[in-house]
Amino acid sequence: MSGRVARDAYLGTAPLQPGDTVRFVSPSGPGRPDSLARAVAYYEAWGLNVVVGDHVLQPHPRATYLAGPDDLRRQDLVEAWSDPDADAVVCIRGGYGAMRLLDGIDWAAMRETASRRDGRPKLLTGSSDITALHEAFRVHLDVPTLFCPMAGNDVFPRFRAGPR
Repeated sequence: MSGRVARDAYLGTAPLQPGDTVRFVSPSGPGRPDSLARAVAYYEAWGLNVVVGDHVLQPHPRATYLAGPDDLRRQDLVEAWSDPDADAVVCIRGGYGAMRLLDGIDWAAMRETASRRDGRPKLLTGSSDITALHEAFRVHLDVPTLFCPMAGNDVFPRFRAGPR
């Protein structure tokens, strides 16, 4: 799918709809149990199915500002993107470390799984350090991405009390 076609297919519909599956990953810093639980609750309240990566809460044994060693963070990202049921890969934290994953990614294999079941491109979301992934996904996969607040931050407080 060319970049123009992918962007048109993406922009012509809602990026996510109830029933879609999102995969949470931490390509940079580790999440916290409380912020992960809050993020899962928000997304599930929106009718989305949430799958949490195996290493989202795992700090690196020496560099605790990272969510585990590079190979495990990369594994979570690649598995999430390659999941045929995934409609979006949601990064729950920024910080530092995403760019350390880029050289070890098999971009050709990732390109083969860049479409959702309905043919629209999968979505990558996040901000901060995730900018490195946004650019790499543009260059290597030619898919649109969404620079947005991190799911692990408390950016949706109005939903705690219900709609206003």
